[in-house]
Amino acid sequence: MTTTWMLIDLLYIAHRARFALRGLESGDVKTGILFGFFEQLYHVCSMPIFQSNKVAVFVDSPESFRTRVFPDYKKKRASHRTEEERNQITLMYCQIDELHYDILPEIGIPVQTQDGLESDDLLAMAALYLEMIKEPGVLVTGDSDLWQAVNNYVRWFDPQRNILHDEESLLRTKGITPFQWAKVKALGGCSTDNVPGVHGIGEKGAIDFVTGKTLTNKKFHLIKNAIQSGEVQKWASLVCLPHERTKPIKLAPYEYNPDAFFRFCERYQMESYLRGSGRKKWEAFFKGHFSNIPITRRREKQGLFI
Repeated sequence: MTTTWMLIDLLYIAHRARFALRGLESGDVKTGILFGFFEQLYHVCSMPIFQSNKVAVFVDSPESFRTRVFPDYKKKRASHRTEEERNQITLMYCQIDELHYDILPEIGIPVQTQDGLESDDLLAMAALYLEMIKEPGVLVTGDSDLWQAVNNYVRWFDPQRNILHDEESLLRTKGITPFQWAKVKALGGCSTDNVPGVHGIGEKGAIDFVTGKTLTNKKFHLIKNAIQSGEVQKWASLVCLPHERTKPIKLAPYEYNPDAFFRFCERYQMESYLRGSGRKKWEAFFKGHFSNIPITRRREKQGLFI
């Protein structure tokens, strides 16, 4: 049986850790993102439905091709933050940079980034690569934009909701295919990314249009005019994955360096990983071994298809 590639959205995992572990520190150094990343990494990789240490991590570029097309892209997110939240975000990115440039490469976990592009673009390109070479993969993120990257070989796992999605689950939930999801986002908009879409259409109207259902004359003409004016193409350039400027990605697992991992744990006083069962689980992880975890009622709910 081929081992599943675990494709990790670093920024998403970091945001989850920011809320859960923001008070964690070693001396005067904040470590909540660092510790939270490895906690979540091990949790997902060791789940009975995956049990894989074949990991690749994906990181956003500081610059964005999309903001050149639409300066208000994702602008709403930052404008609503308090000063405390902005400080937390700054601390989070400092820890993300340390993971990206120092800790993960030293351990041997590959990190993918490309100038001007988001982790979503790279995750979607990695999904295409795995489909081409016919190897299984799982996109680990909470971003529903990645629904359009799901294919016969790659699924999407949402850690927040503990749900594993595939092509059939999108069809059951929304009545559309992954390919159609990109069109729906271009027409209906994306509130989280501040992409307005065609005014007056929304997600339901967009789904009705792409699936050939009857629309009111008003909605039909709104979409027709938006297509003719180039408006839909503009929104599509923001929401479709991968972005047209994304370069091809190849996935090749590195040889892990457990000693580097434990040196990192010592540096930041992560005692639970340095001895006892905590150390043993990480030693086993780097060898690709996972304990047989008994199935409890709680675990029966993990990773269910929606």
